[in-house]
Amino acid sequence: MSKVTVALGSFVVGALVMFLLGSHTSIFVQPASAERGIVVGGAEPVVPPLRGNVVSNSKFENVIQPLDGLDFRNCVFKNVIFEYSGGSYSLANAVISGAIRVNFKGAAANTMALHAFLESLNAGTKPKPLQPNAPLFREASNVQTMTVDFISPYGQK
Repeated sequence: MSKVTVALGSFVVGALVMFLLGSHTSIFVQPASAERGIVVGGAEPVVPPLRGNVVSNSKFENVIQPLDGLDFRNCVFKNVIFEYSGGSYSLANAVISGAIRVNFKGAAANTMALHAFLESLNAGTKPKPLQPNAPLFREASNVQTMTVDFISPYGQK
C-alpha cells in the first residue's frame, strides 16, 4: 500500500468520525476569549500619522509647546509646558532640562483619568471626581540634562 493511500484512508476515517461525533476537543490549550460588551462604531479615536511637520535644531525655553502632530529633531527643551491631546509626536535626539510639565487634554486627558482610576482601585481608595473638559497635568523636574528619543507608539509611518 502506498503512503498516499494510507494518508487518504486515515483522512476519510477521521472525517467520518468527526461527522458522526459532531464535535472536537483540542488537546492543546486554547487562549481564553472574553465576549465583547456594547461596541459603538466610530467612537474610538484614530491617531493620525505624522505628516512632515519637522522642527529641527530649535531651542524652546519657558514656553507652552503643543506636541500633537510634530516631529522634533535635535531640539532643546528647558522649563517647557507641553500640551498633548493624544496625537502622534516624535522627539528624536531631544535635550531635556529643568521643569517639564505636560497638560493632557482631550483623548489624552481621558486616558490619564482612566489610569488614575485604575491606580485608585489598586490602592483600595475611592477615585477622585474630575472636572469635565479640564486638562490634567503631570510634572517632572529634571536634575540633570538628558538627551532622549521619545516617539509615540501610534501614528508612525
